[in-house]
Amino acid sequence: MIQDIEPHRFDNAFRSTEPQQDDRMMVFAGRTMLVHLLDEAGTFEFPTYGHTEPALPHPAVCVYAFSIDDEKYFVSLGEGGDAPAGLAYVPLETFRMATRKHMGHAAQTGWHLHRWYTRSKHCGACGSEMRHTVEERAMECPVCGNRYYPPISPAVIVAVTDGDKLLMTRYSRGAYRLRALVAGFCEIGETAEQTVAREVLEETGLRVKNIRYYKSQPWGYAGDLLLGYVCDLDGSPEVSLDDAELASAEWVPRDEIVEEDDGASLTREMIARFKNGLL
Repeated sequence: MIQDIEPHRFDNAFRSTEPQQDDRMMVFAGRTMLVHLLDEAGTFEFPTYGHTEPALPHPAVCVYAFSIDDEKYFVSLGEGGDAPAGLAYVPLETFRMATRKHMGHAAQTGWHLHRWYTRSKHCGACGSEMRHTVEERAMECPVCGNRYYPPISPAVIVAVTDGDKLLMTRYSRGAYRLRALVAGFCEIGETAEQTVAREVLEETGLRVKNIRYYKSQPWGYAGDLLLGYVCDLDGSPEVSLDDAELASAEWVPRDEIVEEDDGASLTREMIARFKNGLL
């Protein structure tokens, strides 16, 4: 998955520090990100602070995000300006399938932080301008003292099985149109396992049993923490579709599944593992 970047080492411990010339910068303009083009084939890497300075908003505010191996990564707050020579903006979706997976993980985490910082300029309680804290990754209101942390939304990805068949879906909303699994956000007052049962019932009319945890994944492109679950059909296999959420939901025999693990998403890993008899 996108966060599995070994042998690289990801360290998200907070540091109160300023960027140096050779530190890596993550500069965003809309849903695009500034990169350093290395060749005509489109190979790129994250630019350094020294290289991106002309594109930074004025006054520039750069916040430490994390390190990968021994390199520090910073997020520029605000919209990036025109790309300097040798740099270019590329769509965020480019990083989802990056061959160098540590770049994909860095991009999604940087985007998560960038969205939060740029949307947390004022206190939600009193409206005062927020300030950065120096001891942890948080925004603090100097008037009423409220502290805000990067929001993380827990959601479940559910592989519903009936013997050698897997329930595969297509979403009715959003840009993603490939086959997927039942998914949904955890609601207040419920466990993740209760979310699994509720979401499957609401979206497909099916009841499930033997709910068991598989694996989790941070998905910074949407600010989510995805929790993978597997469960068995309990009762009738007849689907009653909630077309506000799903465009389709069908039982697919194991030997008819064509999807492969894309190396990025929890959903595709779970589908591939079921296909190969490993889930």
